Amino acid sequence: MKKLLFLLFAAFSLCAAEKVVPGQRYRADLEIRAKAKCYPLDWFCINVPVKYPNAELVFLNENNKPVRHFRPYRYHAFSAKFVPASFEFYPPEGTAAVRLRSNGAEVRNFRVTPAGPGKNLAVPLDYRVSGQFIHVEITPGKDGSAVYDATAGNIYFYPVPVEPGAKYRLTVNGHKGDKPTGLVIRLTFYANGNSSKSRVSGSKEPMRIGGNHSTFTTTFLVPEKARWFQLFCMWGLVYDYQLEKIQ
Repeated sequence: MKKLLFLLFAAFSLCAAEKVVPGQRYRADLEIRAKAKCYPLDWFCINVPVKYPNAELVFLNENNKPVRHFRPYRYHAFSAKFVPASFEFYPPEGTAAVRLRSNGAEVRNFRVTPAGPGKNLAVPLDYRVSGQFIHVEITPGKDGSAVYDATAGNIYFYPVPVEPGAKYRLTVNGHKGDKPTGLVIRLTFYANGNSSKSRVSGSKEPMRIGGNHSTFTTTFLVPEKARWFQLFCMWGLVYDYQLEKIQ
């Protein structure tokens, strides 16, 4: 009987799969509530022993097997009541469908729709989506914005598809933090969106934000063999960032 109940729970912990195309931009919409212990939303730290209830996005290939990718997408639940939620993502190479796996949370009305490319190609920073943050303290704002304090941690931003040979503009809004290095910024290019082993090249020297609430801007050409771009920040505070194709 216990085994049967476990199998039933496992079946319902996964939402129905939604078909997607690798490298295209999508928006996931759902309703989510915490079934495990809830934690305050005014301040929290990602990647610590505290386990926040979440729904994790799972990428699947044509054989319904998991696809390797850089960082997990885990949408956190901070309420015992169902609340609407949404986030954006780019499926990596080899993805045919996506579904949600519940980890201490309950999900309903999950659906995926194409998202307009827009001027900003970057996946918007969202304090409720935790996979890219390592020991980052987050303070949400009332308007949906947040401050991401990576003074003692790292932010591996989600990879973004780019065109080989094309020119892009990167803008990072941040703060130097309390370390003498300031906010460190690195750029990396990959041949695919699945593994760090596909690294093509990256910034030779770290770029920095050394002021209070400052903006860093740079332009770059994508290497010929690169298909994905990833931004990395550490030792400072980040508010948001933008990536735009200019040529």
